[in-house]
Amino acid sequence: MYSITVKCKKVIFLFSLSFLITQNFYSQCFEIESILVDACGSVEGENEMVRFSVGNTALNTANMNVVWPNTTNPWLGTCKNATTANTVAALNATILGCGWLKEPTGGVLPANSSVLLITSTAIDVYANSFANLSDTLYVVFQCAGNTAGHFANWSTTPGLRTLTMSFSSPSGCNDVVTYDRTLLLNQNGLIGGSSAIRDGALVNFNAAGNPTYENFGCQAPFVPEYLVIYSISSTSICVGNTIQLYVNTSNSVTNLNWSSLNGSFNSTSNDTVIFTPSIPSPSNFYVFITGNTSCGTISDSILITVNQLPNVTANASPSTIICAGNSVTLTGGGATSYTWNNGVTNGVAFNPSLGSVLYTVTGTDANNCTNSDTITLTTINCINLTASFIPSSLIICQGESITFTDNSIGTITNWNWNFGGGFPATANTQGPHNVVFNTPGIFNITLQVTDANGNDDTTIAITVNPIINTSQAFNECQGFSITVGNNTYNLTGNYTDTLQSLSSGCDSIVNTNLSINSPIPVIIIENDTTICENEFNNGMVLHASGGTNLSWSTGVINVDSIIITQSGIVTVTSNNNGCIVQDNFELFLERCLKPTIYIPNVFTPNNDGINDIFEVKGSYIENIEVTIFNRWGNELYTWKDINDGWDGNYKGELVPDGTYFYLINVEFENREKKNLTGSVTLLR
Repeated sequence: MYSITVKCKKVIFLFSLSFLITQNFYSQCFEIESILVDACGSVEGENEMVRFSVGNTALNTANMNVVWPNTTNPWLGTCKNATTANTVAALNATILGCGWLKEPTGGVLPANSSVLLITSTAIDVYANSFANLSDTLYVVFQCAGNTAGHFANWSTTPGLRTLTMSFSSPSGCNDVVTYDRTLLLNQNGLIGGSSAIRDGALVNFNAAGNPTYENFGCQAPFVPEYLVIYSISSTSICVGNTIQLYVNTSNSVTNLNWSSLNGSFNSTSNDTVIFTPSIPSPSNFYVFITGNTSCGTISDSILITVNQLPNVTANASPSTIICAGNSVTLTGGGATSYTWNNGVTNGVAFNPSLGSVLYTVTGTDANNCTNSDTITLTTINCINLTASFIPSSLIICQGESITFTDNSIGTITNWNWNFGGGFPATANTQGPHNVVFNTPGIFNITLQVTDANGNDDTTIAITVNPIINTSQAFNECQGFSITVGNNTYNLTGNYTDTLQSLSSGCDSIVNTNLSINSPIPVIIIENDTTICENEFNNGMVLHASGGTNLSWSTGVINVDSIIITQSGIVTVTSNNNGCIVQDNFELFLERCLKPTIYIPNVFTPNNDGINDIFEVKGSYIENIEVTIFNRWGNELYTWKDINDGWDGNYKGELVPDGTYFYLINVEFENREKKNLTGSVTLLR
């Protein structure tokens, strides 16, 4: 038994809308639509193709004639035999869409049909992809023999190349197209480059025979149905922003439907939409679109990145309350660039006027996201009063302290620190004072001084934020983890973490009680298996070990064994105390080839119509060469066509009865090769 396993990679090609394969009705006899000039595969000359459409009258390939641009290649006529049948079957096996290739019956190309002419029966079925074919194409093969290119690949040397096709019946049935080889495109949409990147060069022709040049890589000359999402602007946006999306599709795609788990659309069916992400939303998620085609539903997705807004802060140095005549420097933090209202430049000191003024800073980060913060500056008349607070922040946490210091200039006759909120007043005292704030709240701190000209004072409000203590408990299955701050826990235990609150900047103590349940594992005893299709008759038994409350993906529950009757993935799931575990099994069915060869040991070339020809027959034969010798080793006859044979003649005369010897070199479709020798008896 011999087998071939072919693994196909699905490739989706994005085509421009310059041409589409549709059902057309032509008034002329036929029309050349496309030439795959620079085909992939080796030998290239055996993989080139021409697509044409038949008019409103059927044509017959027996009447067909082609004059190739490379006139050194003759037209060898069309062949339809076991080799072409096997080739069409192999090509159809690579198609992932709903299209189909078929050879014409009796050579008849039906009216209004689409036809693909392949330049050799020796085509490499894997060189140029048919994976996304969604139409029915009649396929015609030129007989094998031409291995040189039939067209002319790209060159800097100017030159027009002409393809002429005709049918002798009906009269005057012909079409002629011409292209310029210097205009052929490579796979990047440019001209020239290496030989590999030029593979796939394609010329399309409209009804008037005007050429357009394209390149879709190693793709047969047809247009699949497609659907691709694009963004009019960047797909990286800021929280609160929207994004405009549009979809490019082939004309055959209908019933568009946009969807996302993290936002909404102004329309779910238009080709251009405005998408609004939800708030809050994950930083990365996908937007999807589906559409209906003749092959079913196709889809595409696009990744949206939502960037968080920068945590912009407005800062004033040395303080938000200053004395008249002094300056203050405004700076923004948390972003990369800043703009201020009221004509202020970031980081520049200026002298504000008396009173209170609100200033706003807008910061922009590296993702071009913006946020704002405000600060109020108060300017008062002071007696050369300079008071400082260490630290300078007006917001502290419970248990922290602030040192108050004055550096006033002048002859001060009276000092008075008033800490408010239950703190004792300190009068006539100059110098630093350290105060610990153990109680949350807001405290107004006032420094009042008196000199010969009178009194002056300055007041600030100190906000003391509390320390937050919280608890959380989890009873989860194995595989669960919880992250608290920079720590991640996945084992049973009690954990304590000290975090900093995002809102207040103070400590937040989090107590976590975690219980992890370990489920009983379940496994499918059998390993993934590959079976020949013709050997899979009575199904296969799968056995599950371990686990409880078993559930099979086939719909069977609470049993530890099942019988499967088709290929694919089968899953068994165990539910133990709410913990889910599962195991998978996959069955592959493949087509297994059984090549055979039959060699007769006697034949009777007496023209009675029975056993007159010595023929070699078999199945799945790709190539064969048979040579006949007489007993003295002289070569009498040789052939390479499986449908040929020896009629017992040598140079026009029948050889005598006797024993003759053969040498057979055969290659099967699975690439196995055999060299066979033996004898055959000739009797009249």
